[in-house]
Amino acid sequence: MKPLVKRIPLYAYMCLAIFLLPAASNAQGRLVINEFMAWPGESCPTNAEFIELKNMGPGPMNIGCHVITDGDFSITIPANTFLKPGEFYVLGGQDIINAPCANLSKNITVNLNWNTCNCTSGSIATEAEGLLTDGGAAGEQLVLFNPSGTIIDAVVREINKIETSSSITSRSTTGCTGFSFDLDNLSIIYEEIGESQGRANSFARKMDGDCKWVKETQQNAGATNNAAGEAATLTMTQTYTMNQNCNGGNATFTVTNTSPTPASFFPFTYILGYDNNGNGVFESGDFYTNGTDATAPSVELTGLGLGSYNIILEPASGCNQKFFTFDIGPCATMPIKLKQFKGSNAGKLNRFNIDIETDADMKILALESSLDGKKFYKVADIPFADRMGLQNIVFSSEAGAESYFRLAMTDDNNKTSYSNIVNLVKSSNNNQIVSIAPNPFTDFLGLSHYTTKEDVLMINIISAAGQVVLADRYALKVGQNNLRLLTSNLAKGLYLVSLKKISTGESQITRVLKN
Repeated sequence: MKPLVKRIPLYAYMCLAIFLLPAASNAQGRLVINEFMAWPGESCPTNAEFIELKNMGPGPMNIGCHVITDGDFSITIPANTFLKPGEFYVLGGQDIINAPCANLSKNITVNLNWNTCNCTSGSIATEAEGLLTDGGAAGEQLVLFNPSGTIIDAVVREINKIETSSSITSRSTTGCTGFSFDLDNLSIIYEEIGESQGRANSFARKMDGDCKWVKETQQNAGATNNAAGEAATLTMTQTYTMNQNCNGGNATFTVTNTSPTPASFFPFTYILGYDNNGNGVFESGDFYTNGTDATAPSVELTGLGLGSYNIILEPASGCNQKFFTFDIGPCATMPIKLKQFKGSNAGKLNRFNIDIETDADMKILALESSLDGKKFYKVADIPFADRMGLQNIVFSSEAGAESYFRLAMTDDNNKTSYSNIVNLVKSSNNNQIVSIAPNPFTDFLGLSHYTTKEDVLMINIISAAGQVVLADRYALKVGQNNLRLLTSNLAKGLYLVSLKKISTGESQITRVLKN
């Protein structure tokens, strides 16, 4: 049995997590070097080389200002380049690498041409050696830095044949600041590919994110390496359970490898994504939490609220990442059938339409509300007829700061089940473009806004002395946007929240109190 100290409920982690905005969304995803071709065939130009990166998830990632290098040149990815979970990013020496050059299965349209991007540390030759072309027995390496200069991935064909590097200053581009490094002087833990050199071959992870590399004779840059019949180096099972009250649950991910032993993969780090607005898409406006579990053979997450999740788990090796998507709930524990639960907001009034079908054993039908979609509180009991059959109920409540609602249905055996969660978009009658809650606030301040077109929201929190103590900008997506600003470092007192939408010029100033 695992020590109880490891079983901190996940909602405790979520309360401490920083809600990351798009400009700093790196902790929402995990970027890896997934494939590259370092030595094109004789029938291909030198600049037919390419490098494939992949965001392993669980959420979107801003890979702008990341730097990749072979030790002689560096390439800076343009600022504000975003990858969705599971998306690829291909860098190459020309805009289109045509099949069947180097056994390409199809033409490759690269995302970034390093010979025309004006984002390299120097001019990369388009003949002879090029960027990665080494040939023979040389051990070409690739190292990936994040914008702050921290190495997040490093691979080499053969460790004892690593090529000598040069002193490099990465290119400063719009929105990106260059930095200097020399790979020879850095302590780098390389992942060894272990395959022999071969012309007209790419080196690719056996499966996306896998530790094992293979020398491919058929390139597929920009597409998954997960071929049918392939087995991952790390295997895990997943189990999801609901708690007794059916208002949350747990997730367990267990290593099933026998050799090496499960303990050799630990500690695991993970990034957990929660679909906060329930739209089925993991975006920057959802919640992301980082965690660690050091106790083999399983990673256990407890105290999960109802809803949809994405998770990426990464063992101590730094590769063999595993991605899962799962749901906690809903569960049915009683013969009450909920046909419909919908709601709408009309300024100061929330209106709900409910269709239920019971076997006449329901004791309580209650409306619950929440500020964040996770912690719910009872608003009111909803009258219903104590009879069998379909019932149509229209119920209205006074609108407050809460925008998330669900039904709690309790039967004669005191078993409670819950409906889907609805998020009511506030109407224009509220005279606010953004809903702000909670107010008073403590460790975080939530902002909620619905928009019919993409926009940018400028955010400034101003102290009573007139000083801007927090400033940010958020890229609004079409639909419901939910932001969570970390405010634990702010002193207690009164603040002004100043908001402005760039395209429309709409602005809002709201007074809030930090307790």
